[in-house]
Amino acid sequence: MHTMKTLHTVADTVLKRIRESSPYYKHYNNNVQWGINRKYVKYGNECRREYAKNHDTNFPPNPLIEAPATMVKGAISSDSAKAMSNKISQLIEKKDKCIYREPECKDMQAVILQPIDNLGDGVLDVLRNPEVNDVLLSIFRGYYTIATAIGFRSYPNNHQKSSWLWHSDCYPARTCKIFLHLTKADEETGVTDFMSVEDTEAYRKAGYYGLGGERLVGEDVEAFAKKHGLPYRPFHINAEPGDASIFDMNYLHRAVAPKKEYRDVVQLLFQPSPISWEEDLERNGECLRHCARGFAKDPSDRSVEAVSMM
Repeated sequence: MHTMKTLHTVADTVLKRIRESSPYYKHYNNNVQWGINRKYVKYGNECRREYAKNHDTNFPPNPLIEAPATMVKGAISSDSAKAMSNKISQLIEKKDKCIYREPECKDMQAVILQPIDNLGDGVLDVLRNPEVNDVLLSIFRGYYTIATAIGFRSYPNNHQKSSWLWHSDCYPARTCKIFLHLTKADEETGVTDFMSVEDTEAYRKAGYYGLGGERLVGEDVEAFAKKHGLPYRPFHINAEPGDASIFDMNYLHRAVAPKKEYRDVVQLLFQPSPISWEEDLERNGECLRHCARGFAKDPSDRSVEAVSMM
């Protein structure tokens, strides 16, 4: 019995090292278990074939192959975005049950649960925008759907921890996120800093993945870069209310706190789907009322119980 336990421990250690190796990241851009990645890739291919039965598949190149993020300006109207931001203020003021404060970040950020229900159907207008739809089709090469939805209000602060450190998220292959900006995002009001695809891969080869407890503040990442002869050149994309950032969260990035006012975004996580997001939402909308973060180990399972928290 002891021998078997030892073998499992050794095997788990070896598999973990493989998943955190540069070749594995080069292939999947994450350290998610191989079986989960394979399910997402297989399911994604099945969804593409289903889409191709009745649609043109002459898609433009996937913009997230060469860059970690792209922006669609005016994805929804600025008036609609500002109205949703005002709604967040009202929900916070009356201490609505949909407002959650994570203990380690309670002074840094307010979390808005079930944003589609609590901020209104206007959240979904971002997916009704033809340009946003075209970008997502080019990424998924077929139908896509919302896996999870959550909102954030970020406040001015001098803390550097959690998402405010340089990190890579670990979502399965064939997924991406949207930030729907409800307020202005710039150096004064807060942004998301990104590393390029090239620089992220170079940092990984040198040993920095930005996982879990190894996340570092900007000064330490800059020192790491200098030590290994690497560039330190973070960048961000300014946004106006109503703009949408579409990005691969598994490349190195960090949140930058506002210097004044606050920053509001709605975050949507996407995965492949054999049907349109509208039809999936009608069939499986209950999932979004219970799942704010994480991902399903099997993307074909759209039950509430399927989503594992990160």
